Amino acid sequence: MKNIIISTILFVVLFSIASCKNCYTCKPICYECKYLSSTENVCREDFDNVDDFNTNKNTYVNSGYVCTEKISTSSKSEICGNSSSVAAANASTKANDGYRCEINK
Repeated sequence: MKNIIISTILFVVLFSIASCKNCYTCKPICYECKYLSSTENVCREDFDNVDDFNTNKNTYVNSGYVCTEKISTSSKSEICGNSSSVAAANASTKANDGYRCEINK
């Protein structure tokens, strides 16, 4: 009987750990683009979609600007899932949309 109780408690603890909600914090990617004395900031959050964001940044690059990536500090979102694989897949989708995602610790 004692082994059954211990096994049940161990199973409940392991199941609760495995089913914990996993989350990532995602921040929009920004670029600081410089050309001579001119500086322009291009941030994902300023565009309706990632294609417009990339096109805008590439326009600066093609015009001779040097663009350096930086992470926006102005906004962030939390992406979660009921398991680590679901959370990672959700974060990957967000990353493909112009965001950098890091797992919450």
